[in-house]
Amino acid sequence: MFNIIQEIYEANMLLAKGKSINLKLNLESNLPEISLDRNRISQVINNLITNAIKFSYPETEIALSAVRRGGEVIISVADQGQGIPPDEIPKLFADFTKTSVRPTGGEKSTGLGLAIAKRMVEAHKGRIWVESQVGKGSTFSFTLPL
Repeated sequence: MFNIIQEIYEANMLLAKGKSINLKLNLESNLPEISLDRNRISQVINNLITNAIKFSYPETEIALSAVRRGGEVIISVADQGQGIPPDEIPKLFADFTKTSVRPTGGEKSTGLGLAIAKRMVEAHKGRIWVESQVGKGSTFSFTLPL
């Protein structure tokens, strides 16, 4: 698990720097190995990070973290972006849905990434959710059972 997260973090450093965003990595030291589809979970984490970069302003910070809690690992991507209006959160993980929040650098969005991420996480018997405050940022998290 540690290696996957580290690789994705390093792969997204350049994208974050290109937008003057500080990407931080906070990994618990003894993350267990998990039986998973490496490509699919990499796609989920990558989607969450690229979304955070896409919807964050320059000179802010994004933190990628992973911790073990009970019988699962929780992976989170927290940004200091625009945040999502509460009434729009329920539709975030549906196909082809977009919120009123716009990318900060003119980037494009299909409205499919989070719907696909949800399917991949659930196929691994995990769950995915978001906590967000308008004007403060969002934290997207998902679990993977041990």
